[in-house]
Amino acid sequence: MKNFNNTTFINFIAFITTLCLIGQKALGLNKVMDFLRNSTNSITLKNGVWNSGIRSTVMAAAMLAFSMVAYQQEAQAQWGPSTNCTLTDPLGPNCGTPFFWGYQEYGGSGQFIRWQIVPGSSATISRNASNVVTVTADIQMEYNTNMKATYSLTLSGYSTSGTPHEGPCSGGSTSGWEYWSTFTGSVIGKSGTPAAGLNIALSRGSFPVTHTGNGGSTNSPSTQLGAAAWMSTTINALPSSGTWGGFAPAGSVGQSDWECDIVCSSGSRPRSPGGSGNYGAGYSTCTTGIGTNPGFENVFTGWWVSATGVSAISSDTYSGLYAANITGDDVGITQEVPVTAGASYTVNAKYVQTGSTWSGFGVDFYNSSGTWISGNQYNTPSGNQTSWTSASLTTVAPAGATEMTIWAWRTGTTGYYTVDDVCVTSTATCNNVTSGGNIGSDQTIVSGATPALLTNGTLPSGGTGTLEYLWLSSTTIPCPAVGSTSWNT
Repeated sequence: MKNFNNTTFINFIAFITTLCLIGQKALGLNKVMDFLRNSTNSITLKNGVWNSGIRSTVMAAAMLAFSMVAYQQEAQAQWGPSTNCTLTDPLGPNCGTPFFWGYQEYGGSGQFIRWQIVPGSSATISRNASNVVTVTADIQMEYNTNMKATYSLTLSGYSTSGTPHEGPCSGGSTSGWEYWSTFTGSVIGKSGTPAAGLNIALSRGSFPVTHTGNGGSTNSPSTQLGAAAWMSTTINALPSSGTWGGFAPAGSVGQSDWECDIVCSSGSRPRSPGGSGNYGAGYSTCTTGIGTNPGFENVFTGWWVSATGVSAISSDTYSGLYAANITGDDVGITQEVPVTAGASYTVNAKYVQTGSTWSGFGVDFYNSSGTWISGNQYNTPSGNQTSWTSASLTTVAPAGATEMTIWAWRTGTTGYYTVDDVCVTSTATCNNVTSGGNIGSDQTIVSGATPALLTNGTLPSGGTGTLEYLWLSSTTIPCPAVGSTSWNT
């Protein structure tokens, strides 16, 4: 991906597309108004029985699409006063295993205990006009992901000069780094998890100033905007469950380390239209679909990452800022989306891969109890594919399915499997009901009187899709035949 620093080139393309789709509903098109009607088109009341015919009509109205293709300057250039950005675990691996917050185990082997951002959760860093920075993230322990906590931090005492506790591990420059001399925060265990009751206070203590800047996270490349700090760590209370966390006893004061990458965007800028090749920083070719973050522009927000050996990379993407790079053995990423039984789902993805014993992507369907029903997958052909390749699979959600897991996975001890723009679209299948059911009962009333409420006898049955009921009336005796145009709506 070619980066355009300090230069913004914008090409506006306006076009109008009118779509008329009859016969089925296409889901996931966020700029097309879809109207689905699966409704009765005639009702006859005779001897207390309402006989219903069914019709299905799907219409897509005209769509006005406005596309803007832009090559924006690097995301890190947008970090400054009055900005709100997203935090991620350091992309790494560069100088060690990525983590968000960590500390040395008390006693025991003295291993380093790593906590990472909860996949799919919101982690933010906000900077006001006075350069006061607030950080909020939901984190979980790497060795026991059931241990979850809320991490918060406030930075103040801004300066453009300072001495960091350490520089970029890749030998990058600290030029342009910014510093904060005061920081306070906390780690509070999440209620309902084994970490409930945990209460830790964070402060600068006697440690150096904290910083942000390119290469600011010591576990990421020197071109990635990041932040880091060593901090004094006071254990106010341990988890009430007694679950092991490697913590020192309550009342102890020690040291912990904070590392993160910062990803800033301009907010509501439009996406690029589909096509091949890179579209510049922050763009993904996947502009429609039912999943979250299909192009990994927000790193792994919305995705579950199985283990180490999976990272977001910016060095080789099909489009946009990041792609998912899977290098470990028997590891990958997954995401859950709700589905409708009987609907057709298509997964399109871009990939490159080398050295894998096996790699591929697919879907698994589950019922409301979380029981697996069936699945389908695309297996990457053997051999190396070092140029971006497109692949897709289409499958129908089986009866009883309420959820679908989308996944990309690999096995192998060498090489990599990199995926980007994992787009999932759906087409609903609408079938007419086979029985209109009945309501009752016959009534005789005088003019102007209020009839009694009608009661349901038997619900309509058969077919798929959402039902709509259309009430019809007639002053003709006997009632018109089913399907007659004499009925009044």
